[in-house]
Amino acid sequence: MIVRSYTFFVALPSLIAATLAAPAGAGEDKFNPGLHFSELPDAMTGSDFMGAPGQLASSVHPKGTVILARPLLGKGVTLTEWDLELERVVREGRLGWPACNASIVRAGDTLHLAAATPRVHYAAANAKTLQIEHQVDLGPGDRAEVASDGTLAVVSWSQLPTWHLAAVDLDGRILGRFSRRVVPSGPDARPLQLAVVSGHAYALVGDRSAGTHLLKLSSSLVLEKDVPYATDERASLAVVRGHLIVDTSDGFDELSAELDVLGQYRHWNGGYVPTEFTADDAGRIVTNDGEVYSSPAQPPVTSFVVVYGLDTPMPPLWVGDVPVLLFTYGVTLGSIEWVDLSNPRRVPPRRMPPP
Repeated sequence: MIVRSYTFFVALPSLIAATLAAPAGAGEDKFNPGLHFSELPDAMTGSDFMGAPGQLASSVHPKGTVILARPLLGKGVTLTEWDLELERVVREGRLGWPACNASIVRAGDTLHLAAATPRVHYAAANAKTLQIEHQVDLGPGDRAEVASDGTLAVVSWSQLPTWHLAAVDLDGRILGRFSRRVVPSGPDARPLQLAVVSGHAYALVGDRSAGTHLLKLSSSLVLEKDVPYATDERASLAVVRGHLIVDTSDGFDELSAELDVLGQYRHWNGGYVPTEFTADDAGRIVTNDGEVYSSPAQPPVTSFVVVYGLDTPMPPLWVGDVPVLLFTYGVTLGSIEWVDLSNPRRVPPRRMPPP
């Protein structure tokens, strides 16, 4: 059983707070209608995992499915397709790599997966069958991250104090490598935030002395641009219709593929530490602290809970109209939350800051 502390703000004069003990398979939260919660099966060997959209909502899968990439105890790195509403495993594909973290993105019908510790592996898999198409051993390292636009996959990993990148084509061939010495300002290294647009790689790099920089690299990882960028090293990157979206201390910036600023959207008065977020093809955003936006230019339309107790948020994702949050709790266990935006009557009201 997991005990969660919910602090939930609504547009009312008073603060509404609740504490909920949520058993496995809890389903809809009775204190926040429209919010759904489930615990995930199997223990992990590390605390970092990710998900990618699976199947969209249908008669078979009423709210769709998510494909999880997790380093599982006794199984190694495993792909698990999970039905959101029915709360059950649809299918599973095992890669078997020993690892402490796993990263996954979907581009078209292909899943791109990276995992690390003690060695860094990359694989491409069919999103409909979870069958592995090819895999590559990239060498020793930790904290793997992957990004792809469907034509190029880029993997990052660390061998502190150096971060490494490798570019892989659709046939699993390594096209190039790149490395940079990075000293994080915090106690822990964070994976480079990656994006791929039209066969070019982008990396957001935070260094204690040099500050945060945005890099643009060719498909073979030749450095083309290195631009100092005024955001926190914990900021994230996303791609919307060929443009880059970066979160800052007071909102989002929209950049061209040449790293020119196209728009700056301010939603709060600074002091905010950027968190991981995901944008879908329509530009809708969900952050791992629970804010949901219809576009980077608009304020949040709804929110998940505020306080997650002992849970550690993982990168969020979209499955059709469903924003999904993933969490690690108790170090090796996972949980999942989601809200269905297709039914406005079942969407929790947006939380507002206290007066």
